[in-house]
Amino acid sequence: MEVDIVKKKVKNMTLRIKPDGAVVLTAPLRFADDKIQAFLAAKQDWIQKHVDKILQRKQEVVIPQGHLMLHGEIYRVQNDPDLKRDFVIDYREHIIRSGKDLLDPKQQTIWYKAYAREVFEERLNALAHEYNLSYKQLIIRDGKTRWGSCSSQKHISLSRRLIKMPDAVMDYVICHELAHLVHMNHSAAFWVQVEVFCPDYKQSIKWMKQYGFSVY
Repeated sequence: MEVDIVKKKVKNMTLRIKPDGAVVLTAPLRFADDKIQAFLAAKQDWIQKHVDKILQRKQEVVIPQGHLMLHGEIYRVQNDPDLKRDFVIDYREHIIRSGKDLLDPKQQTIWYKAYAREVFEERLNALAHEYNLSYKQLIIRDGKTRWGSCSSQKHISLSRRLIKMPDAVMDYVICHELAHLVHMNHSAAFWVQVEVFCPDYKQSIKWMKQYGFSVY
């Protein structure tokens, strides 16, 4: 098992298992390599146990070359110069036709962000209206681990990467933030409110734990 060893101005050695299962050991600058290796050998079973636990939870979504992830599904990308700056999504055949090169990372990010805003705004407004709630502003961010937030000023932020997840998961995150308009905390009352808005929210949390890291 590979371990990333980092030497810093610290007093003791510490081990950290990252969300992707990578192992990082931080050691004092003057610690000898044999002392570090002895420490790792003593912790081998602990490391393996925790890495296995993380990897069992997570499953990577494999996206083939020439494809993008959208709404929890894999879509084939087709370049169509006739569309110029527009795009067409065939949800049945899972094809995205675009006048832009959506396989170019820069163009892809711009497109994802614009499309996400359109979809999020429509769904957020519908759910807010359904539950008689109001927010001031929708902000689209680029978060990789924080999928959403709600400020005390009623500004709701959502990560553009949510558009890659299934619609049920997207709805859960939106409902989560709307619930903060009622309870600005994560109290028991807050989670009761989330369940009112999104009865199957636990399934969405499970999906995010398993696949969320792979929509980066």
